[in-house]
Amino acid sequence: MSEILGYLIGGIGVFFVGMHLLTLGLKQITGRRLQVLLAKWTGDDFRGGLVGCLIGAVTQSMSGLSFVLASLISVGMITVRQTVPVMCWANAGVGILILIAFLNIQVAILFVLGIAGISYAFEKPLKYRHLAQALLGMGLLFYGLFMIRTGAAPLGETEWFKYILTQCRNSYFLGFLIGAILTAISQTSSAVTILAIAMTHAGQFSVEETIMIIYGANFGSSISTGILATSLKGTPRQLVMAQVLFNGVAAAILLPLFYLETQAGIPLIKALVFQLSDRFEQQMGWVFILYNLAGAIALSFCFGPYTRMLAYFWPATTEEEWSKVKYLNEQALKEPLTAVALLNQEQIRLFTQLPKYMDEIRTADQSANKPALRPLNEAFFSVSKEIEMFASELLSHCDRAPDIAEQVIHLKKRQDLITALNGVVFDLASALEKWSSTPAGRPFRNTFLECLDTILLMACDAMESRTAEDCETLKRLTSDRGDMMQKMRRTYLSREESMTSKDRLAFLEVTGLFERAVWILARIAQTLTNHGETQ
Repeated sequence: MSEILGYLIGGIGVFFVGMHLLTLGLKQITGRRLQVLLAKWTGDDFRGGLVGCLIGAVTQSMSGLSFVLASLISVGMITVRQTVPVMCWANAGVGILILIAFLNIQVAILFVLGIAGISYAFEKPLKYRHLAQALLGMGLLFYGLFMIRTGAAPLGETEWFKYILTQCRNSYFLGFLIGAILTAISQTSSAVTILAIAMTHAGQFSVEETIMIIYGANFGSSISTGILATSLKGTPRQLVMAQVLFNGVAAAILLPLFYLETQAGIPLIKALVFQLSDRFEQQMGWVFILYNLAGAIALSFCFGPYTRMLAYFWPATTEEEWSKVKYLNEQALKEPLTAVALLNQEQIRLFTQLPKYMDEIRTADQSANKPALRPLNEAFFSVSKEIEMFASELLSHCDRAPDIAEQVIHLKKRQDLITALNGVVFDLASALEKWSSTPAGRPFRNTFLECLDTILLMACDAMESRTAEDCETLKRLTSDRGDMMQKMRRTYLSREESMTSKDRLAFLEVTGLFERAVWILARIAQTLTNHGETQ
């Protein structure tokens, strides 16, 4: 039993490590061209469904596929609306291949783990290190699922497992329930289905009871997926819950049909599979397929409402909203002048997010909650990366427009300064958040907080208005403040009696970061008065 628990716990740990590495790797390799390519592949429901069938047939793991697609959503490579058709029809792809043969991709995953792991560890080739990280994460994700299945596999041979399965005799609903529970435990609906077919051959079950066990086994796969989804939030969780609800939709369709056939004698699913094959194993394989086809076909008529329902119950988090671009789009690149204007607007919008660091600290002070500084920084970096990629691609469209190219280069240089400023403001906000609230430290901490907020708000006004008055005000606020900082240092550090060593270190760190932030803001103010931007 300890070995089983070891596999289960170890598999869960490996699964989550793989999920983390996959997400980090995808964040690094996400590019505009790759996003366009993915959008093209899943541009409509038909192509998305076709891609889903192929992926489902190859991966043979809806749990793994759910979390891989959730990672793509979390880094903005694809939307929930695009992935819902892929996910629904991937279930049908899994079922179709089960009818032919069960594909074991464990050896392939081991090769992926070995090659990607070596490449990632030695960073060879260097330019593919992020791709190696993503592949290593994907390999660990699937290998974690294999470990969970390996640990749970011996359960199918235990007497209590078989005893529970035999309790469903003469009770259709109990067969459905036990099939769902055993799949949640064993992590594989295929194993439960095969065991039920074998026991039917031995005379333990009737055909009707076996059908209900297969329905329950499919439904039970949602239980384990739902449990693993508790670590996700926002739009990534929407997709995983779409898979969970998919099996519920299929069950809601097929269970009433089952009872109509068995109780009223109306020929439906059982009669159909008997027409499709004379062999019992293939008949039950068709039952497995029809279950997944029922859900895919039904949801194909309402992908839009289905996606909106998912967004209603599992809305995007605040951090996700922070990380989305508002003005940039692929079509704008066809009109360079329009693209420059949109790029400028996106840059301004991003810059105005900087005072949120101060807002988070104030909110945390009032509510005693931890401020969301790191998520805000990650969201800022994500949008900044989109701006840089858009600007680089826009430059390639400006070969015959040197004046537009000059504007883009100017915006790129300013973006470098804004990105650097964000890093300093994040470090400064983190230092202020950690600063202890001793009598000596509290007034200085609040002074720095309000001073930084005031300068950032003034900079936001100057970025938005570009008037000569606002730009001059910003330049005065960010002029050399070395004498003032030295005076503050002497005043603060002279309070030996009421000051802790932690306060002294925090004060020195904050003053250094504050001076750095003001210096970068002064350079940004200078860019606002160049190239005739002031009004």
